[in-house]
This record gives sequence, structure tokens and C-alpha cells, in this order.
Amino acid sequence: MKPAFTLLTLLLVFLSASCKKEEVDALPKATQEGKNTMGCLVNGKAWKPYEAPKLGAGDPFNVYWRVGNGRIRLTMFFDRQTDGDASAIYIYVPDISSPGLIELNQPANPMLTSANPSYGSYIDTQSAPDITYLTGPTAIGQLNITRFDTTARIVSGTFNFTGRAANGSAVQVTEGRFDMRLERR
Repeated sequence: MKPAFTLLTLLLVFLSASCKKEEVDALPKATQEGKNTMGCLVNGKAWKPYEAPKLGAGDPFNVYWRVGNGRIRLTMFFDRQTDGDASAIYIYVPDISSPGLIELNQPANPMLTSANPSYGSYIDTQSAPDITYLTGPTAIGQLNITRFDTTARIVSGTFNFTGRAANGSAVQVTEGRFDMRLERR
């Protein structure tokens, strides 16, 4: 009986690992050329913004930088609308000047347009009302900007975070990568 249990355990571990690999393989490669690609795993499942704007909808992503009070703010918004999944990922950095690691671990209030720290969020727009999962002291993450070039207008990097909703539920966003053209606003 023990060998059968061991064999079953090994089989489950193998299947679990192969499923995650398939999900990761579905994501775009991590590049730094402004290819307008983005993807991540949300609770272990591949998540990418929809690839073409739908009739009457805006672009699937919006990545821009803005100068204010001598600081450069970076805003990234990625939208997904597929059968059975309407969600978005939003990452905000209030002060950026070069590539580097940014911790997503401070309390944020998306209702405020200023005075927010760097944060990430996952928004479930399938629910009514929407459920917003935010990074903060008990739901941390990291954003690693590998290229931030305002001349060539390219921002690239990786990210991962845990987001927590007001009701205490959580979402895991992992294996995130993006290579986007920057818009100046």
C-alpha cells in the first residue's frame, strides 16, 4: 500500500508542476524592446490583456508617465475581458527616475489621485460591485523595472504581488512581465 501512495503522490506533484509550466509558457517572454506585451499568473492561471480592442471598448492597456512636482509618475493599466473573466491589473509608481526594484508594501487608497505610495491592484470587474485587491503591509509585492527609457518611450520589467480585498480575501499575482511602449501625458 505504501508504494502505491508514494507513486500517487509523485504523479500529483508531476501533474501540478507540468500545469504551472504550461501556464507560464502561455505568457509572453520577458523582453525590453517595447513590444507591447504583458502577462502574469493570477492564482496560478495565465492572465493576459485582451489582444485587440473590442467594439466600443478602449485599449486593452494604458501605460503612461507624467511629470508633476519634479517627479515622474508611472501608471500601468491592463484590461482583460473574455468569456467568464472581466478583470484588470493596475500598477502605480509615484516617483521613478531609473530602473530598479520597487517594493509594493504600503497602504494605498486608489480613490486618492495623489499622495499614494507605489502599489499594485487586481480588480475583479466580473463581480457586482467590483472587488479590488490591493497590495499593502499585509499583502506585499515587488515591481522590478528593468528598462525605463523616456526617450525611446519603453518600460519593461517583472512583478508579483499578493492583493487583499476589503472582505479579507486574497489573490496571488505571480510571474508578471511587461514590455510596453510609454505614452507621455
